[in-house]
Amino acid sequence: MITHKIHPLGSARIITLGITLLIGLALYSQLIFTIFPSVLDMATNADSLVLLDFARDLIAHTDISLWNLPRAPYLFPDTVIATIIMSLGWHQELSLLIIAAINCSILIGVSQLWISHAKGSITTARVCILICTGLLASGAIFPEAMSNLYWQLFASGAHFLTAIMVALIFYISRPKGQNQLRHGTLLLVSSLTVAEAVSDSMSLLLLMAWWVAQIYTRRTYLLKSFSDLLAIPLMLFLGTALGFLLPRQALIGSFFSYFQLSNNLHFFLSWFGSSPWNYGFIFLLILLTFAWPFLLENRWPKWRSCDVNLLIKNAFFFPSIAIFFATPLFFQEVGSLRYLAFPGLVSLLSICLIPLRIYQCTIGKRRLLSMTALISITTLIFLAQSQQYRVVQKAPTNLDKVGLSFGAKNASIANQCIQETSQQLALEDGIATYWSARPIFFASNFERYLAQTNPWRPRSGYFLWGNNGRDFVLRRSGQATRRNYNFIIATKEEIDNHFWSHISSRATRVIECPKNTIYYFDEPQILWNFLFPLGVPFDLASDKKLYSNISSDLFVNSTFPADELFTLSGIHQASTIEAIGQSGFLVFGPYIPLSAGHYRLTVFGSLSGPAGDLGILDVIASGGSKTFLKIPIPAKSTHAGIIMQAEFKIDQPVNDAEFRLSTYQQVIGQFDRYAIEKLQTSGHP
Repeated sequence: MITHKIHPLGSARIITLGITLLIGLALYSQLIFTIFPSVLDMATNADSLVLLDFARDLIAHTDISLWNLPRAPYLFPDTVIATIIMSLGWHQELSLLIIAAINCSILIGVSQLWISHAKGSITTARVCILICTGLLASGAIFPEAMSNLYWQLFASGAHFLTAIMVALIFYISRPKGQNQLRHGTLLLVSSLTVAEAVSDSMSLLLLMAWWVAQIYTRRTYLLKSFSDLLAIPLMLFLGTALGFLLPRQALIGSFFSYFQLSNNLHFFLSWFGSSPWNYGFIFLLILLTFAWPFLLENRWPKWRSCDVNLLIKNAFFFPSIAIFFATPLFFQEVGSLRYLAFPGLVSLLSICLIPLRIYQCTIGKRRLLSMTALISITTLIFLAQSQQYRVVQKAPTNLDKVGLSFGAKNASIANQCIQETSQQLALEDGIATYWSARPIFFASNFERYLAQTNPWRPRSGYFLWGNNGRDFVLRRSGQATRRNYNFIIATKEEIDNHFWSHISSRATRVIECPKNTIYYFDEPQILWNFLFPLGVPFDLASDKKLYSNISSDLFVNSTFPADELFTLSGIHQASTIEAIGQSGFLVFGPYIPLSAGHYRLTVFGSLSGPAGDLGILDVIASGGSKTFLKIPIPAKSTHAGIIMQAEFKIDQPVNDAEFRLSTYQQVIGQFDRYAIEKLQTSGHP
């Protein structure tokens, strides 16, 4: 039995060691940002800045009731860290570097607790070196996939920290002999469980999978311990229930629908099969999940019953497998690989133990040669892959769903463009895509507020991912007054993809900058109606003073031209969508918020085809789970230039109303636009 002498440390030495560790981690974080520039791009991405912005509102005591956070708002521990850092002020990349060092410290601390169970002594310094080496090696081999995990680790508002905190819950509630958990430990486990359940939808799956495994492996002990048995599920239930009270998107209908599951499965399989490196990455995560408990035991599995039992009893196995099976439920884009953060954590710990085992199992020249070969091969792969990755990422398109921010990396240049233009024109409030708006807001030290438009659904009004609705509509300074949006700042990529084509044609002035273009509008109402085509979708009616300052109209009658909509079976031609005789969705979109009420939808254009109905018009929402209208398209229209007209009713507000025009085989013609109006009926003002 190996014993270690514990030497008391003076407070001065502890402070010195802590400062040294943080400086070392800060330098390592800077190394990561330098070697993997995409990580810094993602760290300054709007997704990551959401929590810093939310923390700023908390510090400034700004009303957060109209905040709409992402589905998993990462309130713990991310918002706690962000609030601490923001209370010290915002210092651009320096603040991100401090966050990176803190997050990496948490990773190393929790990893030290777990790896300390490995057979053979291991110091904190060695764990630190192994973790850093493991991150570099993983990112070298799988730069695209691992960049998501780097993003989670080095930026605030991420699943990787959730995975680490859940691992900490596993650790502090692990069985110690047959003794019941102490009351203090049980209280700590319960508190952390509530915090995680409130914060992140993924932790619910992780903790429940782990709890079921604990029931199986510790059934004799747990059945005697009533409090230990019920603590986790009760705290999960309480935390999840509290989560519904937060200003956030509703979970019901966004995660748990067959339509959403099939869509996400399609996205996941498309990504999975798009490159050998992708399914190689998944295979590695699965392999290392199986290897982890045996690496802790310093041996290889022999697939005996005792080894299978060891695998099942391990605290990480069932949660990792649960995440693998549930990934299609959450997967919407490559950025959603963040949901693989827990298997990623297990894999990282396994990668840390592999060189340790090689080091322990080899002696003399063999040890030196093995380690040299490992480092050399990793370096060669890194050089080849990083070069390839940089080439691939040079020309992203506006419709890419890779989670990388092509606008954020030029935030300071965009801000300079705005400042120079403001000397010529009276710029007030601006509009930019999701990837650009918040980074520019931060780059300007919060002087330039830009409305975030959805990069794939440009007229969706209030963009659902991380906005304070009050800020979106009202100015903070002085008395609350309506914002005057009078310019758009667009990237070259967005212009090349015709993202702003319809609205940019109405600009009064166009200012060209090296990386951006500014479209200026003399009349702010043009952009106001562009942002809120169907009226302000915020619940401000309770505050009459604020509401009267915003708009006197609850609804703006609006049109949605063809170049703002999407097609699968047709072809975009100038300002129309041409039907070419193929069956399928001729038109779909625009994914807009609609309040409850009666509406009339008019479809402009002309279609013709064989005798009988030409197709189907439907109105859906909530990812297709709600249908408000579904009627056939008549072969003959009663009015020239109008395909058809229909009325429908919405009982409850929706965020993503979609009008779909699907046509049958041999139907030809053109679609011009949709027009929607709210009908004045009894009981509706």
